[in-house]
Amino acid sequence: QDVNITVKQVDGQWRIASAPNAIVISRANFEKVFTPFTLYFYDSTFTYAVPDTRWFADRSTVATSLVRVLLQGPAPYLEGAVSSAVPEGTQLNRNSVPVNGGTATVDVNTAEPAANLSQLDIERFQTQLTQTLSQLNGVQAIQLSVQDQVLKQNSLDDYQAPVINPDVGPQVVGFSGKDMRMSENFRDDSNLTTIYTSDDAMQLPAMGYKRQNFAYLNAARNSLNWINSNTRKTVMMGEMLTQPSFDQFQWLWSSTSDGEVKAISIANRENQTPRTISADWLKDYTVSSLKISRDGTRAVIVTQSGGESAVWMSGIKRGSDNTPEALMEPIRLSSTGKVSDAQWYSDSSVLLADYSQGSTEIVNLSGEVKQIETLDGLASISAAPGSETALAHTQDESVYRLLDGRWSRIDISLEDANFSG
Repeated sequence: QDVNITVKQVDGQWRIASAPNAIVISRANFEKVFTPFTLYFYDSTFTYAVPDTRWFADRSTVATSLVRVLLQGPAPYLEGAVSSAVPEGTQLNRNSVPVNGGTATVDVNTAEPAANLSQLDIERFQTQLTQTLSQLNGVQAIQLSVQDQVLKQNSLDDYQAPVINPDVGPQVVGFSGKDMRMSENFRDDSNLTTIYTSDDAMQLPAMGYKRQNFAYLNAARNSLNWINSNTRKTVMMGEMLTQPSFDQFQWLWSSTSDGEVKAISIANRENQTPRTISADWLKDYTVSSLKISRDGTRAVIVTQSGGESAVWMSGIKRGSDNTPEALMEPIRLSSTGKVSDAQWYSDSSVLLADYSQGSTEIVNLSGEVKQIETLDGLASISAAPGSETALAHTQDESVYRLLDGRWSRIDISLEDANFSG
């Protein structure tokens, strides 16, 4: 952040005259005192866990701090985009979360009596606390109680805890001549299936998570085409569309270069008119990349303005039927240079690329940046969240896999190979 400080001369020496009401600390000192921890919230179906990374002073009372902030709700950019299992109005009953013998004891007050909580409510609340506190050394179990009344846990046989960082699988979709093809294994050309054949040029493919829906852009990038059961349909038009991106609710997304974000329901065969997604904060930017997270709650967007690039993460506000409505005010992610494209590398990190320089790096929600070796002629990237696997394609049609921070060439012939999402 930029901080404006006014100075003036007093007896020939410079003194601070005015400054913001804040504590300013250097990054080096900050990282000595504070540690990033992840709070967990959920998508609307409680299928996937959504990370909300915060920094806390890493002291003996950090368990209490984590629970207190978790009960307050998600970060502003995720408000309206994620769900919480915490009952409304819940507060700590005591001003501490003690950890003894590997068990963290969380005693809370709720706005409604504990008897009004269903067993599913209790299991989800327990899971949210467990997924958040299990990051702490020495915490193996959670005992949850409401005003000293211990809640019964683990009594639903069919309960499925929301998944952290789900794997999208090794399958990739790409092009071979006039064919769009899917491979069962990104490492080679095994089990290739032809999805669609076209005499027109195809580029920037996408594949739905169930691998039944596919999409691509035409050569001019002004037409987005959807493929299902070998049937092609043009579903979106616009200038310099970004690479298509599917979400878990079967919406297909793209954006025009001038920041008009659109999505279309591929599940609703009767009404396939694209929706314009409200994103007023994008109006002054050129958009070069937009990708939706596996959990369907967030978008990572790369913008250009005045020769400068920026990477943003925005929560997705949806209606009661999971229809996308708006991209919320975002947070800006760290990057060390210019950025052309961003791909989800995990549920809490993104892979960034600058195609003009061949540079790539991985940026975490904590702000940590891991630079990767430069790859000459870099043309496109793709990544598989969950397995934290990435591919890079170069202008000479070579394909590389990311291994231990280095790009290693692999034997696959598909052009523009891309994972689900």
